[in-house]
Amino acid sequence: MAARNFVLVNSDRALLEEKIKEILSEYDENIDVNYRHIEEDGLPSILAELNTPSLLSESKCIIVNDATLIDTKVNETFYEHLLKYITNPAPFSILILVYNEAKTTERFKELKKYSIYLESKEEKLSSKDYLLKYLARESFRITDDAMDYLLTYGDETLLLKNMLDSLICYKISEKMITKEDILNFFLPPLENNIFEFTNAILKHDRKLAYKLYTDFSTQNISITYLLGLVINKFQEMYNNYILYYNGFTQNDFAELYNVKPGRAFYMIKDIKTYSLDSIKDNLLKLNKIEFDIKKGSVDGDIAITSYILSI
Repeated sequence: MAARNFVLVNSDRALLEEKIKEILSEYDENIDVNYRHIEEDGLPSILAELNTPSLLSESKCIIVNDATLIDTKVNETFYEHLLKYITNPAPFSILILVYNEAKTTERFKELKKYSIYLESKEEKLSSKDYLLKYLARESFRITDDAMDYLLTYGDETLLLKNMLDSLICYKISEKMITKEDILNFFLPPLENNIFEFTNAILKHDRKLAYKLYTDFSTQNISITYLLGLVINKFQEMYNNYILYYNGFTQNDFAELYNVKPGRAFYMIKDIKTYSLDSIKDNLLKLNKIEFDIKKGSVDGDIAITSYILSI
């Protein structure tokens, strides 16, 4: 019978996805893959999910990204439940516990004992070198100015790799990525971050929204300017929602905004993801915050932080 439990030590988050694909490639099954976090989901919920068959496929894989918290955030009773599961796993579930480093604790040793242990020792590469190596494996090339521009989106290698994956599908026949391709397919770096910020708000992801807000602060972006960008993005989503449900097509959006159909596709995708009421509610709240800041009745940083914590 194939292994059902894995303890994976991988300090490079950009390579984690590839390692997991490598593990799952050994299974001749259609697998429903889900990422979970002990801090956010709780171990009891994760164990319940492991013991419940998937409705989408014959097998499921649960990847616990913060397994290092098993030592500090899981009490003895719940840990015993985890150990009991590890020694007798569900036949339809695969569990991958991801640690950022090997540990010397008794719990780590026990979980390792009853699992397949994999320690990733890939050479640590810069984001640029990793992405160039990744493209070479895919038989793709990228121009120097395109790579330089891609790196302006930040230093999170996994994010940049995901952007490249989209471009690889987009340019599959040419096998070459240019700066123009990036400009045609993705929003500029700041606008992209604003887009990610609004999506975090609509998903009620306070942690990500606050992280992005603090990132904006380190870039010396004024609060009023930032707030204006966010309000404009919500207003655009509101307008697009109305247009889409009144018959606008992907080509109509591409023509209206003078963008490529690929980017228009993602605009429509987001419209389908969120409700009009949610978009409108946040738009009203943000306009009220902007009004109060300009009136001088509230501190901008406190007002936006309180708003993020309330989503």
